[in-house]
Amino acid sequence: FELLTRIRTEFQESVAAQRTYFTEAAYHASVGDFASAQSILVSFADEYSESILVSQALFQAALHCQTRGPDHYREAVVLLDRLVQSDQGSELAYQAGLKQGDLLRLMNDFAGAQLIYENLINSYPSHRLRYAAELSRADCIAALAQGSDSQLLEAIGVLERLVDRPDLPVEVQIEAGYKWGNILQRNDDREAAITVYGLVASRYLLDAQNASALTTVGRYWLSRTVFSLGSMMEESQEPEEAVKLYRKLVAFNLPGRSLALNRIDQLRLVESP
Repeated sequence: FELLTRIRTEFQESVAAQRTYFTEAAYHASVGDFASAQSILVSFADEYSESILVSQALFQAALHCQTRGPDHYREAVVLLDRLVQSDQGSELAYQAGLKQGDLLRLMNDFAGAQLIYENLINSYPSHRLRYAAELSRADCIAALAQGSDSQLLEAIGVLERLVDRPDLPVEVQIEAGYKWGNILQRNDDREAAITVYGLVASRYLLDAQNASALTTVGRYWLSRTVFSLGSMMEESQEPEEAVKLYRKLVAFNLPGRSLALNRIDQLRLVESP
């Protein structure tokens, strides 16, 4: 700390002096003092308001703020908004917008989050991660729908387009497919939900090459799809089809393997005379 203070005093205008704030904040974060880490980075942003490192400092400060727990989420959103307003058009501003929306959803402020995502879509129409804002916006619309057919159709439309875009990461297509089917299932459109879940399963579970190439995120959403479809098969008195799905999940060692084995055993017992 003495050395960091000396660098700030003797080389006040240097990048090295600015970096000392990040070094000090990293130390406090490493020992679990996230409040101090956040405070140091905010102090840097205030003192070096013209520095190119301000956006980085505000983003890291917001992450430390989030780590402090739900009581500090609103404060984190304010820090991220400060970043967005001061550095509009930058890559970090886009990431900050996504993080703002995610935090607002954690606070159950889906209307506020939807506005954030829509602003990102409109302000960054060609951004490589536009799909992330579109997917999250669909989540917000579905959460706010409350039985509104028009809103549900809007959310379904967004998700359907994402599923059908071959240029997107596979895990995004699977997540969109699961959420599309989930909306249909929650609104008692069973046949349509089964069709959508089945589409996802046939593309990424029944195709060995696609299944083996999935990322951790993709495997998670595919597992959720399989269990949702399997449960619907059980409810439809089609235990054989459910067992086939669960066996595929086990074969590819997807999340929930133990639960799938239990379901297989239970369905076998039911079938036994």
